[in-house]
Amino acid sequence: MGERPKMHADRWLPCQKNIVRPDNRLLRLLDEDTYKNLLPHLEILTIPNGHALGASGDTLDYVYFPISCVLNIQGELADGSTAELTAISRNGFLGASALTGVRLPWGLVTAVHGGQLARVRRTIAAALLWRAPDMLEEMLRYVVFSLHLMSLSLICQRHHSIDQRLARWLSGMIFLSSDYRFDVTHDQLGRYLGVRREGISETMKEFEVAGLLVTRRGHLEVIDAARLRSRACGCIDEGRETFMRFFPRHAPTYSPVARRTSAHGIRVAELKVSQSDNQSTYR
Repeated sequence: MGERPKMHADRWLPCQKNIVRPDNRLLRLLDEDTYKNLLPHLEILTIPNGHALGASGDTLDYVYFPISCVLNIQGELADGSTAELTAISRNGFLGASALTGVRLPWGLVTAVHGGQLARVRRTIAAALLWRAPDMLEEMLRYVVFSLHLMSLSLICQRHHSIDQRLARWLSGMIFLSSDYRFDVTHDQLGRYLGVRREGISETMKEFEVAGLLVTRRGHLEVIDAARLRSRACGCIDEGRETFMRFFPRHAPTYSPVARRTSAHGIRVAELKVSQSDNQSTYR
């Protein structure tokens, strides 16, 4: 898998007392007193796209709470074959293995979309959860929800075509990141979807000809999110509906298609996403 990039310790910035509470659904569930106790131990970093947080066999010393970044969990076989198992956004957390003291069972955890991330040492997080039963319950529910998404991802890989799965992945990333521009190569997309790069390149060319997106080397921008989503398999709706069942207070709702102007000066269609009480999306 290659050497993982190192992040120098002084890049982690401790929260100031007057900082706005990080926009992570789980951190926002904490009452004021518990959050004030956590604040001196809460660290925030802006991590770049592709930064690795752990690999199979690693022991995590921290519990991570995405704020604006999106984390990708890839499974990897002994022969090097890979596929995305799930992704984690501001709705969830990474670190169930850290809290239980076991090593990471997956192949690799990376930032598939760079942004802000909060972390807390696992010993602090474990002590905190004893005093925050509501947050503990939500974290356990999120673990079960993630297992459902992993199962859904494996079934999707077995039964749906490359174009359906790529449309699903891109549409999901729009909801997770609230962005339409992604720094990702065809090779990376092939690793996420568990297919050959050539199949990704052919499908991306088809999407570009259809006016769904524009690409340049290592970058893409979705310019018609509504039509792209219509090309996705039904797994994207299954994931959303499952989220609504698990977390009804935070379920996203989708308004009609709106218009925006892309970086290329093109008037494009997009789906507006609004939530009942915050900016969370369904992974």
